[in-house]
Amino acid sequence: MAQILGLVFGASATAHAAPSCPPSIVKLGGGSQTNEVGAKIDTSFSFPSPTPGTDQVTYDLVAGTLTMSQCCGPAETFVQASDAYDVAGVPLGSPVTVVATLVVDSEVRTSCDQALLCGGALVDIQIRHGADSVVVQHVFTPPPQQMGWHDTLVLPVTIVAGTPAEVDFTLGGRQLVGGIGNESDASATITFSGLPPGATMTSCQGFQGARATPAKSVSWGKLKSLYR
Repeated sequence: MAQILGLVFGASATAHAAPSCPPSIVKLGGGSQTNEVGAKIDTSFSFPSPTPGTDQVTYDLVAGTLTMSQCCGPAETFVQASDAYDVAGVPLGSPVTVVATLVVDSEVRTSCDQALLCGGALVDIQIRHGADSVVVQHVFTPPPQQMGWHDTLVLPVTIVAGTPAEVDFTLGGRQLVGGIGNESDASATITFSGLPPGATMTSCQGFQGARATPAKSVSWGKLKSLYR
């Protein structure tokens, strides 16, 4: 079941260009949350118990992609891909309202432990700009043992040309308390629409979106499913 947790619009202060790109945030299960300043990352952590599994997150701010895969623990694995976006091809100081879009395919796979205690898992999705955000959460418990979703999140963002605005895109997932061996995966693509004729989106990290041609990323959970 999808839960639309919030579409919140609030007053926010005028953004000013920062001397460096805003940090992105990654967290792998029970590990520490870390700030990342690079344009892309692919990091994972594997553990042997209580159920062997791997947590993995990736993002590529040039291509506009991010992924999350977790198996199998109650501490959330998440990636927040952040960048400062601007509009080129219009006079400096011109306010331009674009629509930030995050297209997400996500999936949860569940199982029962030896004591036949069935659990579940969840997926969190968010776009945020200042005080404005849109959030979707999928919480799933069996039966059946597998469920997938396709979501399109949209958030209007007003950018004053020449003054980059930070936008954050987040994917997260975790196992529900009481379960063992429950996985969740999500992959997402970032796009922007509503640009004036001749204008293009730029960013501190060099956003190109569909103009970039990255190698296709395959999550650990997806890779395992190919061999079941």
